[in-house]
Amino acid sequence: MIGRVTKSFVKNNTIRNSYNRGTTIHGVHYLTVAYNSYYNTMGHTIFVEDAAETRNLIMYNVVAGTKPSFSLLNTDTTPGCFWITHPNNIFIGNRAAGSSNYGFWMDYQDTAIGPSFNPRIKPTLSKLGEFKGNVAHSVGNYGLRIFHGHKPPVTALYQDHMSYKCGKTGIMGKDLGKIWFKNVILVSNKAVSLTFDSISAGRFENRVDGAIFVGKSKLIGGSTNRALVGPPSDDWLVSDARFYNFGSGTGAIGQCKGCESNKDNGARTQNFQ
Repeated sequence: MIGRVTKSFVKNNTIRNSYNRGTTIHGVHYLTVAYNSYYNTMGHTIFVEDAAETRNLIMYNVVAGTKPSFSLLNTDTTPGCFWITHPNNIFIGNRAAGSSNYGFWMDYQDTAIGPSFNPRIKPTLSKLGEFKGNVAHSVGNYGLRIFHGHKPPVTALYQDHMSYKCGKTGIMGKDLGKIWFKNVILVSNKAVSLTFDSISAGRFENRVDGAIFVGKSKLIGGSTNRALVGPPSDDWLVSDARFYNFGSGTGAIGQCKGCESNKDNGARTQNFQ
C-alpha cells in the first residue's frame, strides 16, 4: 500500500507449491513483475488486488497449474492464472497454462475495493494500459474473459492474443464498449472460440480484426463446436477473419448469444468484411 514504486521489481523468480497465490500487486503503481515462473499455486496466481493499482508492468511470466482455494476470496474457488481488476496495467508476452478455470480473468470492478476503496476510481470506465502477445492454453474454462464489463473512454486494443485447447471458450466478453480484438489466434477451444454476451458501443466501435479460427488441429488435438458467437446486436464488425478445419457437427458461425432462434439468428446480427 505504498503507491508509486517505479524502481521496484519482482524478476527471475520461481514460485511453486504455494497455498496462497504467487505474486500479489496491492496498492502499488509502476511495479514490474517479469520473467517469473509459477507452478502449482492455489488461488489467483498473479493478483491485482484492489482495482486501484495502475501502470504496473507484468511481462513474460509463465503461470502453470493454478488450483482453486476455498480459504481466500470467493473468486479464488474459480481461479485465474492472472486476475486483473483494473485495465490500466500492462500485460505483454505472458503464458497461462493448466489453470482449473481461467487463464486471464479481466474482472474489472465498478470502483476500487478493499482497503483502497474509492468511489471516484472507476475501473470499468478506465482506459486499457496494454494487452499484447499473451497466450492461454489448456485451462478448464476461459482463456481470456472480460467480466464484469469494460467501457473505456477510448478504444481498448487486445492484440496478438492466442487461446487454445480451453475447456469452454477462448475469448469471452460481457458488456463491452469500445473494444477491438486484433490478430487473435483461437484453436480447438471446446465450446466457442470467441463470444460476447453483450456490447454497449456505437456502430462498429466493437470489432474483431484479423482473427484466425481453427476448429481442429492435429498438433494440438481437440476441436471447437463453434468459432464465433456474437451478441444480440448488429453494431459490431468482424473483418479479415479466417476459418479453418470446421467439419461435421461443428460450425464457423453460431447463433447470436441471447437471440431467440425464431426471430434473430446470428447470421443477421454479425457483420463481415
